[in-house]
Amino acid sequence: MIIYYIEITIQKDICKEWVRWMKKKHIPDMMATKMFIRQHFSKDEFIEYRYHISYELKNMNDYIRYTEEFAKDLQNDHLIRFKDKFNAKRRILTEMKNFH
Repeated sequence: MIIYYIEITIQKDICKEWVRWMKKKHIPDMMATKMFIRQHFSKDEFIEYRYHISYELKNMNDYIRYTEEFAKDLQNDHLIRFKDKFNAKRRILTEMKNFH
């Protein structure tokens, strides 16, 4: 399983608006691509105004397809709406098997 992980630090003055927009617009739009199995949206308890979003995919081919067909428009939508109000770090992770 592949995990597309995003860490976002958002400015205080737009934080509530951003969280609302993520829940009602952006995350549903991401899931509507049908590339992702599930998502997790979390607030960092130690760093104020930092959030973590992870989207699970079946395999790397699905991630590549997401980047080729959907990523640019979805990321631009976020960038235009919240320009200069956030810092994002993106990572691709591979789930490790259980070690028993």
